[in-house]
Amino acid sequence: MAKPSKFFVFTSHQKPRDLGVFSIVAVVMMLFGYLIASYQKQALELKLENESHTRTVLEQENQRLHTRLSELEVSEILATNKRENTEAELRTLQGQVLKLEEQLSFYQRVMAPEKTQDGFFIDSVQITPKASENAYRLQALLLQQYSQKVLLKGALKIVIKGSKGGKPYWLAPGETGFLPDGPIAWRFRYFQALDFSFTLPVDFIPEQVVFSSDVYKWKTNQGYYELTLSWPEVFNGTEDEVQ
Repeated sequence: MAKPSKFFVFTSHQKPRDLGVFSIVAVVMMLFGYLIASYQKQALELKLENESHTRTVLEQENQRLHTRLSELEVSEILATNKRENTEAELRTLQGQVLKLEEQLSFYQRVMAPEKTQDGFFIDSVQITPKASENAYRLQALLLQQYSQKVLLKGALKIVIKGSKGGKPYWLAPGETGFLPDGPIAWRFRYFQALDFSFTLPVDFIPEQVVFSSDVYKWKTNQGYYELTLSWPEVFNGTEDEVQ
């Protein structure tokens, strides 16, 4: 059974003093409640102010860190670009030096043969792939190193040795797709460039390129020349632009 609510009921029988006491208690309780509410409000406002200040500080620090990070990223990009540019420039210079050394070596062999041994020789051999399957291009230079330039001539035989179907296989002049006219006739006083295309048989794995020729000075046989180079030594995997 619910208990009846308590009410203050004043009757004509209560003394006025009791009424005054009650009024004072009520006023004190209201004042106390107001003070508590006011304190809580001030505490809440102070907390909100502190949190707002903290958030502002954190936002400023976050912005500073983002700015610093951006600066570091830009610095890294600039440093990377500078390093890459330096490395690219170094590679370019190394390539230029190598090219000049090759050119100098070539002209020394052609124009100053006394610095090397006398005789006929083949230099700058390079084989590059063409667009067609199993098609290649061979380039080389025929040179002489005699102090007094004379007319040299001969017939150059080129043989590509390798394997096909797991068995040794030689590709010689006159075979299908490879120097159909046979050995290459050559004749020069200073140098002669070789440049021709050929096709390798399907499933043929090249291993060596062999150059050989009898060397004639005027009509006199000066001897026999032979040069053997490995395929990896002369093969350039970059596709030839000249078709």
